[in-house]
Amino acid sequence: MKTLRVSSLCPAILFASGLVFAGVANGALVAPVETTLVTYSMAVGNEFAPTSVGDGLGASALGVGASSAELQAGSSLPGSVFLNPTIDSPTIAASRANGQYFEFTVSSAFGDLFAPDGISFSVGNGGVSTPRGWAIFSSVDGFTNALASASVSSIQPTMDLVSAPLTGFDLSAEPVTFRIYEYAPAAEQGMFFDDISVTGQVVAVPETSSFVLVAIATTAGFLRRRRH
Repeated sequence: MKTLRVSSLCPAILFASGLVFAGVANGALVAPVETTLVTYSMAVGNEFAPTSVGDGLGASALGVGASSAELQAGSSLPGSVFLNPTIDSPTIAASRANGQYFEFTVSSAFGDLFAPDGISFSVGNGGVSTPRGWAIFSSVDGFTNALASASVSSIQPTMDLVSAPLTGFDLSAEPVTFRIYEYAPAAEQGMFFDDISVTGQVVAVPETSSFVLVAIATTAGFLRRRRH
């Protein structure tokens, strides 16, 4: 498990004021907590918004960004989303070149650090034509290297359950955008997605500015008493 060393907060001030902050002063170690960062359950009528977001984090709605594909509520499979390709893209390379994806972003709401480490979702083809499949990329490397990929053989309402590790993420407060690309033999031959969930590690970062202000105020009072 990764750990984050939090540097001491103005040690001279803390020493003079006699204040001690457990897990912060004296270079104490803060252990990350494993948790669910965001979940999209695609409830009917609210298919694109996040269903739950981890404490101290934020998340966008599902969308297509600069993609040329269409993201729709799953009319033939209620409680899902349908990624409808608008350009023939029979391979991942073609899908990337043609911008056939949807995306979402996980962010830090209050400066907390997070590191994604896993993703799960359900996926099924909209019809019988093959090949069809998906690949996940992230903004951390500029959407260059696939984090996970697979072909899909199930046809909705039967869905494949995907669970894949995510590697290469360090604890950071910077937002991370995930893109899920799909490939299919022709335009209008898309896939249904449901129950997207991203897990990871989170470190709640103390509000250091508040700590320092309290320490300064306490120290000022202490010095005034000394002068009198």
